[in-house]
Amino acid sequence: MLVIKFKLFSMEQHKLIITFFQLATSQKIDADLGPLIEPEPVTFSFDTFGWKVFFCSVLISIVLLTTFNLVRYVKNKYRRIAVKKLRSIIGEQNASNSQKLVIVNTLLKRVAIQVYGRKEVARLFGEDWMAFLESKCSKTSFIQHHTIFKNATFELNEISDFDLETVLLTTKKWIKYHAR
Repeated sequence: MLVIKFKLFSMEQHKLIITFFQLATSQKIDADLGPLIEPEPVTFSFDTFGWKVFFCSVLISIVLLTTFNLVRYVKNKYRRIAVKKLRSIIGEQNASNSQKLVIVNTLLKRVAIQVYGRKEVARLFGEDWMAFLESKCSKTSFIQHHTIFKNATFELNEISDFDLETVLLTTKKWIKYHAR
């Protein structure tokens, strides 16, 4: 096989030729076109159609978000009332822990009836009631508190402050986070 090496210019000569060619063509192009004419600066204005669309979409978004939050606030009024009632139960000095737990259970029933309807909630008690509460809110575990409710409600045994506090925290979580 025959390999032919053909070398016309060195690397420096090649770079020099390219630079010369670029200079020659750019001067020729500049001479042909004449002086560079720059346009006048564009004035800024909010009167264009795009800005009107943008402001309208921002205004509509604000109205929709405000309406959504207002509707949610009104729908969750029963939650705020129930949490307020729960706080008043905690603050009662004259009631025993068992009596407080019975009142908490009644409060839970009232909230559940208001949200899910009397037909579905009123017939539930015991473990079925605890399972129902737990099924409506994943952040709570009422089934493990079944014996506390049973002791306080049916057997009228006194419960400890710790057990009451645990049930009250679980109840508060359920009121705040249950599904509608």
